[in-house]
Amino acid sequence: MDVYVLIEPLYKDSLWCRQYLDGLKYEAGRNSIPLVFIESLDGYMPPENGICTLLGSTPQWLRKMSADLARNTIRCIVVNPDCSIETGMTSQIHIDFHKAMQMAASYFAIHHRNHTVLFGVNPSSTTDELKAQAFRTAFPAGTISIHESSVSQSCATLTQKYPLVDSVLCCNELVAIALLRQLQLDKRAIPREIWLMTFGRSAIANYIKPSLTAIEVDHILVGRQIIKIAQFLLKNHAFSTLCCTLDANIIPAETTDNASFIVSPIERHIGDQASENSMNFYQDPIIEELCNLDRLFSSILPSDFTLLQGVANNRKYAEIAESLGMSENAIKYRMKRMMGLAEVDHRLAMLSLLERYLGEDWAKG
Repeated sequence: MDVYVLIEPLYKDSLWCRQYLDGLKYEAGRNSIPLVFIESLDGYMPPENGICTLLGSTPQWLRKMSADLARNTIRCIVVNPDCSIETGMTSQIHIDFHKAMQMAASYFAIHHRNHTVLFGVNPSSTTDELKAQAFRTAFPAGTISIHESSVSQSCATLTQKYPLVDSVLCCNELVAIALLRQLQLDKRAIPREIWLMTFGRSAIANYIKPSLTAIEVDHILVGRQIIKIAQFLLKNHAFSTLCCTLDANIIPAETTDNASFIVSPIERHIGDQASENSMNFYQDPIIEELCNLDRLFSSILPSDFTLLQGVANNRKYAEIAESLGMSENAIKYRMKRMMGLAEVDHRLAMLSLLERYLGEDWAKG
């Protein structure tokens, strides 16, 4: 029996959606489960008692799609659902953000970082709202910074608005990379002055210096879990829903001085936080550029990165081709392909993009 996949339009090009899909496709292939991708429920409705997974982030979209599916007696699977979603026909995969936030609070407290900001909250994201709720519990004295008019503006004003900040927990790795670069432009010493931690790790993060401490969330595993739930429901018709919870782990790196992580549970209480103006996160220029870069780094080989470094160091294609044992035409093809992945029109734009987010010394090796 087929498993249907419906993706929120604004979410489909995000790196998190791509990671979910990687896991989903891998597990479906292992179990010979056909996947059917549908554009909308207006154009096509899965069969009664079928299974449809919803990949999206906006609460309104998730609520509407799950309600439409339930009215047609179609079971659906949602990741980190909004609490108001009807559960009668909806299986749920939860990431334990409360446990993750408790670990982060313990980590910062043990190392005497007492003024923490949760940065980069997208108020239109169900997942970010769950992170914010968990943050309020784990960090009663902490502050939540919701995006203003743009990611760039939010980064530029962070330390002005919160002058005592000594630790920042970013809602995702893309805003963490943007903030890291802004703090470096402002000559703020990382990690001596400010510790930086992020939720999740992307392909681009492997090229960022200093390396980012992360609360690692395995999005590919989540995608695989979607298929495992679908497989169970397909074999057990007496069940209409199934729920599971996945843990996250802290991976220390240079933005927290590689400080060791020691579990030390601490009691927290919920505090009130004020909201600010929201923005369209997925259409923000910085997020679009970082998503393009992540798509690039998810698709290239080490030799491709060597090629980019060679171009940045003004080496001729013929010279690069000889050092890599390739033809010059192969080098030109690879460069054209990488520019397409990064959505730039020429080499200078590619090099400018890489320098903007990897730093001035990225090509030195």
